[in-house]
Amino acid sequence: MQFVPYQYRPAALHPLHCDYVHLADWVIQQLPQQYRYEHFGSTAIGVQGKGVIDIACLYNNVAGDISAKQTAVDQALPQLLAMGCEWQWGKTLFATYRPRLDIAINTAQGAHINVHIHVIEYRSKEHLQQRYFRQRLLVSPALRAQYAQCKQHIIDQGITEHHAYGKAKSVFVKRILAEME
Repeated sequence: MQFVPYQYRPAALHPLHCDYVHLADWVIQQLPQQYRYEHFGSTAIGVQGKGVIDIACLYNNVAGDISAKQTAVDQALPQLLAMGCEWQWGKTLFATYRPRLDIAINTAQGAHINVHIHVIEYRSKEHLQQRYFRQRLLVSPALRAQYAQCKQHIIDQGITEHHAYGKAKSVFVKRILAEME
């Protein structure tokens, strides 16, 4: 396997044709080792989706101070950019203290798999929500089926731009995250 440039594709539901967990583990092994990483999103829970591997690059908790968060992110970015990651593709960028970088991998079988690396604070609200959502769906086949139906409904409506697709499925995600409160 090797890293290659990210290629934007409109949102579509791709079958789980790869061992995404194995691919995510390979990506994590290539990333700077002074950070923690977690695989999350549809490929981590075994639900068809855009076929994008989402990985959280977790920097140490800095107690909510935005300038400290920015400093921590600024230390991680050069290493990720040097290995070929690019700034998030698209119109809607995350905050500078919570960026997303994009890269892709070519597998030995010739598949091109996009990867989103989300640089976020360890044990922040967002990190804990990602973890909760992943774990909640991993233990519930019924919720995984509902999530797949939700995403199919969105695609059937013709919503394929990534930001709009994410916003449309956020209703389902927020319903699950409300359990945390």
